[in-house]
Amino acid sequence: MRPPPLQPRQTTRSGQRYQILSQALRQALRQDPDVIVVSELRDLETIRIAPTAAETGHLVIATLHTMNAPQSIDRLVDVFPPDQQQQIVAQLANVCEAIISQRLIPQADGQGRVLASEVLRMNHGLRTCIRERKIEQSAYCNPWPKPDSSNETPTKKC
Repeated sequence: MRPPPLQPRQTTRSGQRYQILSQALRQALRQDPDVIVVSELRDLETIRIAPTAAETGHLVIATLHTMNAPQSIDRLVDVFPPDQQQQIVAQLANVCEAIISQRLIPQADGQGRVLASEVLRMNHGLRTCIRERKIEQSAYCNPWPKPDSSNETPTKKC
């Protein structure tokens, strides 16, 4: 049976369960894991710890309820007070390796839905877009063409 969303699964090293996700993340960092999986980034403290864990060399995999990759970055940044947003923007630009967005959309025949996914792999241009808070321009920084567009290279820069 699956545990409730904010109750982390039992870890093999500590054998303890935590009611507060941020406490579980702090404890996980003390155990020096290779990978940290966060069920959902919901609160300020959890969002603050995740990039810090990534900065220390951990692979952090987390979920967030947004419609697309640019909204994911915006949601993470907007949780912070204005005076702390520049710091989290810099952290995210440095440690984020990819954002994968998934969405169910209606099939063309109207019979059911199909998965649509967006994979945003970080490169120098995308990191610059994040630092400058111009992530909405990420399509211009991404070297992969959109499926419906021609193979022309976008000329607009971040």
